[in-house]
Amino acid sequence: MTVIISDFKHAINVMVHPDKETKSYTWKTGRGAIGRYYKVMLIPMILQIIFALILGNFVGGIFRSVLGTMVGSTFTTITAYTAYVAGFILVTYIILIPLGLVIAAGIMHLIGRGLKLFKNKSYDATLGAMVYGIMPAIVLSWIPYISLLGCLWSIAVMVIAISNLQKISRAAAFGVWLLTAVVGAILLLLVFGATAL
Repeated sequence: MTVIISDFKHAINVMVHPDKETKSYTWKTGRGAIGRYYKVMLIPMILQIIFALILGNFVGGIFRSVLGTMVGSTFTTITAYTAYVAGFILVTYIILIPLGLVIAAGIMHLIGRGLKLFKNKSYDATLGAMVYGIMPAIVLSWIPYISLLGCLWSIAVMVIAISNLQKISRAAAFGVWLLTAVVGAILLLLVFGATAL
């Protein structure tokens, strides 16, 4: 538990001092970076699940008290929906976000190498930059509305991390990030557009 709290504090330090913290890059492998992600995401994930369960039960209680016995099935539906949301949160944090980080880091690394910008040719450093970048979004993800600011701050931290870990300028790092975001958005549209047909 102390390791998780220590890593969570480190994530907060990354949010507050991204330049200093990303210069002292300690993960030498992609597995180490993903391992750090899993330790940091535990506290926000648990808080989000707790809030989903509380909110779902609160809404279900309001329906039952206002509408009486005729909402037995509605209450059951709300309880099932709450369980669905909790399950979705688990799948998102445990599978989807790490998978997205690995894929986005691969795209970013290909773009950085293709443009001959990355002086450190290590994919692990690119994945580490992605993990550093996601920290503000993860740490603030459980707070409604503030989580949006965490996502915006994640972009800034990611650009700083890419710049520091790949030894390129901030402008070049932002360009690589922007190209990665555009390519990622196009790929998502193609995948989800194809599945909609």
